[in-house]
Amino acid sequence: MSSATQQPGETDDLDYKREYKAGDDGNDDIAVDIATFANHRGGLIVVGMIGDRTSAIPVRVANMPVSDGLKRRIEKVAADRIQRMPRFDVRIVEDP
Repeated sequence: MSSATQQPGETDDLDYKREYKAGDDGNDDIAVDIATFANHRGGLIVVGMIGDRTSAIPVRVANMPVSDGLKRRIEKVAADRIQRMPRFDVRIVEDP
């Protein structure tokens, strides 16, 4: 299979999330995910991907609205819950 068609599975610097739940549990997950990458070597968290249950390879895009609300939530949660705020960037990419 060529590299153009390969779909990477999760690794120590790549994580796929279907979504972050509303409320404190989801906010805890956001903070833990960001802090985990910040305390390692960095990485990429892709929100909105539905993965295969056995292989952790994304199989399709979740049907979720793309909005600045999620971006603001992630930035606020990180600022409120992570001490020594890591540098990170939140980018919204729409499904083509």
